[in-house]
Amino acid sequence: MDALAGRGCRDGLEGANKGFGKSGLKAVAVLKADRAKPDYAQIVPPLVQARAQAVVWIGSGSAVADGVEALRRAGPKPTREKVQAALESMRRFDLGGLELNFSLDDHTGLDFADLSIVTAEGRFRR
Repeated sequence: MDALAGRGCRDGLEGANKGFGKSGLKAVAVLKADRAKPDYAQIVPPLVQARAQAVVWIGSGSAVADGVEALRRAGPKPTREKVQAALESMRRFDLGGLELNFSLDDHTGLDFADLSIVTAEGRFRR
């Protein structure tokens, strides 16, 4: 199992590592990359060398956008309760092509996963 970490994602990486540990797994490589313009020619070789079986890309972009919007909606004196209520009121919030949805009983926010296959040379196969 591998963790491929983007900038500012320490909390996400820490959480992933705790989850891996509970499952008896450990990352074989942790790399930093620019999420906006990843250089796969630099990223893929260390993963191949580590004989990675899977890659987990941890990024915080949408979480930051969620939080900023929730704080804006919570008003000038946000509290935990106000921020939670603001998040739970966010329906069909457009993050630039991705739709964010929260409710009282669903805190998932974003239902999105992307699968790409990259060759050892750093080229997309699919």
